[in-house]
Amino acid sequence: LVKMGGPRTFRPSLCMLLLAAAAQSLQLPLALSLSPPPSQHLPAFVSSPVSDVFTIRRHGRMPPALCSPRGPPQRANGLRTAAMSADPKDGEQDKSLLKKAVNAWNSLFQPSFQVSVPVAIFSWLVGSVALTGAVFVALVYLVPEPEITEPSSSVVEDVALFEHILRDIDSGYVEKVSTEQLFETGVRAMLGSLDPYTEFENNKAAENLQIQTFGTYGGVGLGLSEDWKIGSDGRERETKSFRVMNALEGYAYDAGLRTGDHIFQVDDVKLEGKTIADVTSLLRGKPGSDVRVAFYRDGVEKPGEIILHRDQVHINDVALAMRIGPWADSIGYIQLKGFAADAGREVKNALLQLKESSTDGKLKAVVLDLRGNPGGLLTSAVDVAEQFVPRGSVIVTTKGRDGPVWSYTSQRDPVLDPSTRVIVLTDRRTASAAEIVAGAIQDHDRGLIVGEKTFGKGLVQQVAHLPYDTSLKFTVAKYYTPSGRCIQSVQYREGGELGSLDGSKASEGKSYVSREVKDGERKTFKTSKGRLVRDGGGVEPDLMIPAPSQSEIELQLVEQGAYLNFASKWAVEHPDLINEKLIWQDNDIVTPQVFDEFVRYISDKKESGFELRTRFDGAIRELSEAVSLGGFPKLKTELDGLQDLAHSELLIHIMEHRDLISQRIEDALRARCEPETVRIAHALRHDQYVSKATEIAMNPRAYDSFLSEGVAIAPATQDHKTILGKKQLSASARRANGHYM
Repeated sequence: LVKMGGPRTFRPSLCMLLLAAAAQSLQLPLALSLSPPPSQHLPAFVSSPVSDVFTIRRHGRMPPALCSPRGPPQRANGLRTAAMSADPKDGEQDKSLLKKAVNAWNSLFQPSFQVSVPVAIFSWLVGSVALTGAVFVALVYLVPEPEITEPSSSVVEDVALFEHILRDIDSGYVEKVSTEQLFETGVRAMLGSLDPYTEFENNKAAENLQIQTFGTYGGVGLGLSEDWKIGSDGRERETKSFRVMNALEGYAYDAGLRTGDHIFQVDDVKLEGKTIADVTSLLRGKPGSDVRVAFYRDGVEKPGEIILHRDQVHINDVALAMRIGPWADSIGYIQLKGFAADAGREVKNALLQLKESSTDGKLKAVVLDLRGNPGGLLTSAVDVAEQFVPRGSVIVTTKGRDGPVWSYTSQRDPVLDPSTRVIVLTDRRTASAAEIVAGAIQDHDRGLIVGEKTFGKGLVQQVAHLPYDTSLKFTVAKYYTPSGRCIQSVQYREGGELGSLDGSKASEGKSYVSREVKDGERKTFKTSKGRLVRDGGGVEPDLMIPAPSQSEIELQLVEQGAYLNFASKWAVEHPDLINEKLIWQDNDIVTPQVFDEFVRYISDKKESGFELRTRFDGAIRELSEAVSLGGFPKLKTELDGLQDLAHSELLIHIMEHRDLISQRIEDALRARCEPETVRIAHALRHDQYVSKATEIAMNPRAYDSFLSEGVAIAPATQDHKTILGKKQLSASARRANGHYM
């Protein structure tokens, strides 16, 4: 058709030709006909007028090979297509030409049945290829184009203006600038005026987001941080090596690396002067390849070398699943740290394994630990909740600005027996997808929430993949628990200035305006059994357990790495720890003598590099300098004494928070010789949340008393779940929904 000078838009015609050619080569009774077909004979996917199906224009000539009349013309009763002339004056001539073309087509592509086997095989192969091409072209043509909304004129003007500004700065600014950095700064400032969750992800951040979303990456299973050493005047950065912060079980840990090891070479590359990003690039790579790592370990004189095997590293969301309490009580414990793509499957497998470990194949109670869980995929939250709530239960509902209301409903029977008591542990860091699970369990009265009020993030983000391996994460909806409440604790508004009249304020480093939802604005809802719950401030626990207050000294110990540094020193002085002779021991390593040794260590700045600080040291220092310049020496002396007094009180706080600090030291020491799951299991023995949850789980009467308040009520008939065209999502459909929280 192209050689004949035919129309440029001939994809329907090409589809017909390819189908016909394939049919003829497969010896099917299909041919072209000049007869106009009735509408009912048109293929189902053809919606255009008959004249648009197959057109040969009057100009051009038929190839000589298509003009020899041969073959049976009577077999033309299958595929029918119309041929229309573009010029009425030349209708007869076009009809004659077209008739010759059709006859030639039928004669060429309808061979006699008296053919040799090779010819038949060749004909069949040609037909198969042609049929595949026909189907492909038909799909490409018939799949509708996505409907794209034209941007408003103001958006077009703003984009053009931004481009002009960027070009002018790039070409005319007095110093050479990075347009990439300028672009990211501008985009981040723009998105920063909306809310803290709407972000532009460059290629590196987008890669990390992918890891967080799917929980897998190609690497060796190591967590690293910049290393440092203690100099004569305190802490100094050491850029020659990088400290192992975590070695994942099944990967780097099994290969022999431990928390606290210092890596100074990867393959033949010395790490002096390298950044974390540089080392990450060296260690990650194609699964199946190997990388050589050189390191030294505290307490061992000579450096070591180890071969790490790169693999598809899977970061488990279920950090620990075990039995707790008396064995006969069959109480399971699951610690869930995130909501990546496989979170639902991991929780299900953990529950099944815990059930199998009991004598009768049932669990009397399950403790689901969501403390510190920042959330993840909305669909994974639904998958996890399905393991607990009854089939057909609404788990969460989302509503955007203009879109429909989506209701996510459990599509399968829960793994747990309805008689199994469920206790969910939460704290102030339990957020997003974790709050969806907690809210669904609470609203359906399927279990108790124990601990602290959750973070209060009731917003849903969606990730849009952009060119150049970048992405945009932006807020698209709010979500509602089954009772109808939105637990968002902070309201955000675009732009604004510090100190608005309504009590809102601009966040530090951002230009959006935030305002916490006040108690008087919170609405009351009811669970399935009529218990009262409220919106606007996170998920409130059924049993409140205040978290231990964290003092200033504890924050400083963590921030300055005092626990890890003391563990390095202690490991040098106690080779039994290095030889892993303490592994699997139930007794605590940190005795009163070890604790006193830790206090002496951090008190010696030259040895530890630890510096006593308070959050108001900077303010006192500035005031002291101003007073000195103003000529008030006595007042300056008083201010210096005030700072010394604050530092001495910090040391007193160490003794007041001795138990919690001892647990931190214990974990840092055990990290040198034990895998993470063993350390977590050991720490549960001192966990007051777990102790209280175990106590309730062992007492059915106390458990039932929390759920017996009120009576079940009929659901409202006109609420956000039943109007605006609510849609139920099947399991497969919701997995295709790419919402990220």
